[in-house]
Amino acid sequence: MELWKKAAKLGSIRAHFFLGNEYDAVGDLKKAKFHFEAAAMAGEEGTRCNLGCLEGKSILSFADAAGGLPIPRGTPGYVGNIGTQNTRTAQGFLIVVSALAVMSYNASLVIGFAGVLGNKE
Repeated sequence: MELWKKAAKLGSIRAHFFLGNEYDAVGDLKKAKFHFEAAAMAGEEGTRCNLGCLEGKSILSFADAAGGLPIPRGTPGYVGNIGTQNTRTAQGFLIVVSALAVMSYNASLVIGFAGVLGNKE
């Protein structure tokens, strides 16, 4: 890995890409992002996908932490939870409402696009 670091310092795009993958694999997302951004700025197309995946990991880790808070206190296998059965019920309700909102939004997009495409001459 030391040779890859030296190559990256000399401006090797592939070295930045490789190091980004290596740091991502060991969970050092800050260093992975640095190397992926360096490769992307130098024109490496594949790193755009990797950067998107890093953002997704950040969002999922936040969602995982926040999603556990409403779990009732004392539930085995969960640490830091502060909820009650009522917070769990409210969370389930919000999940269902959110899913219905997403489906309704997507259906409206389909109807809108069908109307636009149907009116073309």
